[in-house]
Amino acid sequence: KNKLKADEDKKAKDEAALIQSNWSNAITTANGLKFIVMKEGIGSIPGNGSVLKVQYEGTFLLNGNKFFSTANEGKPNNTEAPEEFEYRVGITDINPGINEMLSDMKAGEIRIVIVPSKMAYDISGFYGKEIKGKKRFVISPNISLVYQIKVLEMK
Repeated sequence: KNKLKADEDKKAKDEAALIQSNWSNAITTANGLKFIVMKEGIGSIPGNGSVLKVQYEGTFLLNGNKFFSTANEGKPNNTEAPEEFEYRVGITDINPGINEMLSDMKAGEIRIVIVPSKMAYDISGFYGKEIKGKKRFVISPNISLVYQIKVLEMK
């Protein structure tokens, strides 16, 4: 138990130091998400049920390994490049962090979003769709993620 606690404390310190050195100007939400608006969007914030065309690139916070959005409701996978997907505010469910950010983004907006593990895939992790000939994409439990999210348009 002591080793596990020490490992968790070290991970938290490493994450905090990395965030401070790379994204010190990030805004923090009440839920612990951190974000930076890279490009302001236009129009209004989407309402419940609004349909957004979105794509993202994601990385694991501590090791920087990349993953991308898929056309499969934005589920992450180790594809070649980000794919566009339709996101229905309040209906589509990717993870709590992405859901919260997308409900606050306008058409054309780009944000860097740091999602702590509890707002990402928490203790469950994520197991991607199997792609023949490729190793199955997995996000381990308790992993914090960094996304660059683009809202391409709002319908």
